[in-house]
Amino acid sequence: MTEHGKKKTEKKPDAKDETLWRSAMQDVKPLKKDVNPEKTGEPAGEPEDTATNTQPSKTSDTPKELPPAAGIDRRTEEKLRQGKFPIEGRLDLHGHTQAQAHNELIQFVERGFEQGQRCLLVITGKGRGGERKGGGWSESETGVLRREVPRWLTELPLAGKVITFTHAQPKHGGEGALYVYLRRKKTRKASSQ
Repeated sequence: MTEHGKKKTEKKPDAKDETLWRSAMQDVKPLKKDVNPEKTGEPAGEPEDTATNTQPSKTSDTPKELPPAAGIDRRTEEKLRQGKFPIEGRLDLHGHTQAQAHNELIQFVERGFEQGQRCLLVITGKGRGGERKGGGWSESETGVLRREVPRWLTELPLAGKVITFTHAQPKHGGEGALYVYLRRKKTRKASSQ
């Protein structure tokens, strides 16, 4: 309602308005929906700090900086980020459906963990740049695996096996690949009787 008590009627946007709006909004990324300032201590509406975000938002691609690693020292984390660990296993998920990729990732990480491997390379690809839908391009369909693999690595059954992960160096695939650093498998000592 306006100041004079009359209901304001909204004009439907025409093609020119739509084009102008899309042009103005092309670089805008949505805020994370579940930001609760009481829990995080951040004011509502502020962009989240991706360095402390443990799960990438579903509304955007994988953040440029992935979460800091818990349980490893800074030197080890830096060595991983720089791609200085020998890659002991490689999984290329190009051409896989989301369900296939999820199953392959679980098997790959679990096998690496059981074999005592520490550094794995998972190639997700960067995405196709969108899929054609109804005459337009859908941004939400770009890089599905690039967005989902980091989330899967932080969920069960992999969360207990993975210490951290980070984007690979360009020679190993850059932002279309991840170095995955695994925990050491605990060996049980034989009890003597």
